[in-house]
Amino acid sequence: MPSTTTRADAPIAILGAGVAGAAAAARLQEAGLPVLVLDKGRGPGGRCSTRRGADAGRPSFDHGAQYFTARGPRLQELVARWSASGGVQPWTGPYLRKSGEVLEEELPSTTRWVGVPGMNQVPRLLLGGAPTRYGARVTRLLPGGRLELQEGAEVLGPFRLVLLTLPPSQALELVRASEVLAPLARAAEMVPCITWMVQLEQGPARPFSGLRAPAEPVSWIARDSSKPGRGGGEAWVLQLSPEASAEVLEDGEEAWRRLCEPALAAALGAPPRIVHSAFHRWRFAQRAEGTDLGPAPEPLDLEHGWGLAGDWLRGGRLEAAFDSGTALAERVVAALS
Repeated sequence: MPSTTTRADAPIAILGAGVAGAAAAARLQEAGLPVLVLDKGRGPGGRCSTRRGADAGRPSFDHGAQYFTARGPRLQELVARWSASGGVQPWTGPYLRKSGEVLEEELPSTTRWVGVPGMNQVPRLLLGGAPTRYGARVTRLLPGGRLELQEGAEVLGPFRLVLLTLPPSQALELVRASEVLAPLARAAEMVPCITWMVQLEQGPARPFSGLRAPAEPVSWIARDSSKPGRGGGEAWVLQLSPEASAEVLEDGEEAWRRLCEPALAAALGAPPRIVHSAFHRWRFAQRAEGTDLGPAPEPLDLEHGWGLAGDWLRGGRLEAAFDSGTALAERVVAALS
């Protein structure tokens, strides 16, 4: 176990600066354990991401997680603190649900929160001042708690432990040697999501914040510009269902647009007058329904000094990522105390 062969003051490496990784970092630092968060992207977020417009007049888009709920006491406590400082705010409706040709108002059972000015504010708030390095792609876990970056261009470490908060297929490439972690990552089937980000000239005749259509190819439409703290014009996000996304995953933007544009026109009540649009393909958006991962959702392999966390271990919600990262950190604290 690396904790016995590596200095006790060596940091714990956390791969991924999404909500799971940020939550793990927050809990470990709270316990007095040093961390280093590594992410291959340019900033925090993971699937809790915000894409900024290329021009000053263009709006931003939350093209991954659209909002989050806070059901657990630890996240509720954080949300109360963040809300008081303006880092998160409630996203009010109306929300609509479509069944066939019928549109009816959907009343959420709990508050829907959004980060301000974008959803990537949530992992940023969790990370706080945690040491974080972006543009760091880990390609191999080496003996002695060391990490290979960029296929050998750099080696970091040693680290006391390495916690991976990556999609399961990406985690599997790194933890194949673990009899504890590899089977779990191998068993987690993920489904994709195609997301369309659109800036329009004008809003809908019937204003709404979000529209859910579970039985249609476009299962979710959000008016991102209705979220608090946004600006820059009419911003809309459309997400294809997992089934539709899988069917057209490799077909390209023309095929994706053929599915999305009629759904947007129906929601607006008129053909959309598009100023700017872009697509994002999430290959590993969420765990497939019915996947059984067994009774140990936050595994820690102490023999290798590796751990796994992510929303895919608990479900598809943002709070599932938070709970998973926090729970893994709790297990690390217990193991090292």
